[in-house]
Amino acid sequence: MSEFIRDFLLARPAEFVPSIDDSTFPESERQQVDSILLLLQSLNGFIDDFCSDIELFDYAEANPAVKMRWAFIACRDAAMTLWNFRDALDFIQKAFKCCPSLKTKPKEDALKAAIGRFGAVFPFAKKVRNATAHPVGQIATPKHREVNSLRSTRVLLHSVLMGRKFMHSKEGREVSFEISDTTVLTLKAVRDAVFNVFREGPTTGS
Repeated sequence: MSEFIRDFLLARPAEFVPSIDDSTFPESERQQVDSILLLLQSLNGFIDDFCSDIELFDYAEANPAVKMRWAFIACRDAAMTLWNFRDALDFIQKAFKCCPSLKTKPKEDALKAAIGRFGAVFPFAKKVRNATAHPVGQIATPKHREVNSLRSTRVLLHSVLMGRKFMHSKEGREVSFEISDTTVLTLKAVRDAVFNVFREGPTTGS
């Protein structure tokens, strides 16, 4: 583990991020371990960001003067954060596959299951992110509007808020997520499952 990575991880309580002893790993694999550790740490950061989005949303909901402006700011940022969390999971998996000294079949299966849990709860995370990040692409031309309207209708949902559900229509389907504590609990459960992958069993090279 590099000195930079060690110092970075010490910025948060040690119990959050697993420790990986890579002292016997080849240099190329140590670099992959550095990536894994940074990405594991980022999961904590994205959860914190999502919690901040909820705080802003709740404040906006309680203050009519700013509700219609700030609530949507919170939802847009939360959409980006949700996808960033998934993106980090994908890169953790890629780095893990490049680290034979760390990889075992049980760990590989557990990591796949954790990522699958995210996908099962948030199947449209990427589409929500894309629609949020590229709003012009939702409405710019008649073809865009046709493609992104709900299937067999002319209903186009764009940054629609219903309660705590933030939604778009994208490629004929509703895509959405909740800006809620329930979402945070799922993110924490996925994070904990991923962390456990790197806590269980020996983590030193052979």
